[in-house]
Amino acid sequence: QISNLVGWFYPPYSDSTTVVTQASSGNLGKIKDEKGTMTVKVSLLNVRDKPGLDGKVVATYTNGEQFNYDSVYIADGYIWVSYISRSGVRRYVAAGEESNRRNVVPYGTFK
Repeated sequence: QISNLVGWFYPPYSDSTTVVTQASSGNLGKIKDEKGTMTVKVSLLNVRDKPGLDGKVVATYTNGEQFNYDSVYIADGYIWVSYISRSGVRRYVAAGEESNRRNVVPYGTFK
C-alpha cells in the first residue's frame, strides 16, 4: 500500500494530429439539372433564397406538401432542390442530409 504519494501522472500522448472530417462534399453549388416532385415527409422545411444555412428563410413547407423542382445543389452538408417561384425568383429547399454527394437522410419522397 502506498501512502502520501505525491507525483505526476503523464498519460500517453501522440505527436501526430488527427483531423476528423465529415463525409460532406462541402459547398459544391449546382451539381445537376433534374426535374422532379418532392413530397415533404418532415414537420417543416424552410424555403431559402440561396442554397445553404445562411440563406434567408422566405417561406416554409409542411408535412405532405408537394412542389416541383428543376435542379439539385450541395451546400452545408445538405442536398438542396431548387425551383423558380411564382414570383420568378429561384428558391432552395433542403431535401436531405448529404454524404459523398448522396442524399443519405431524405426529408421527403421524390418522383
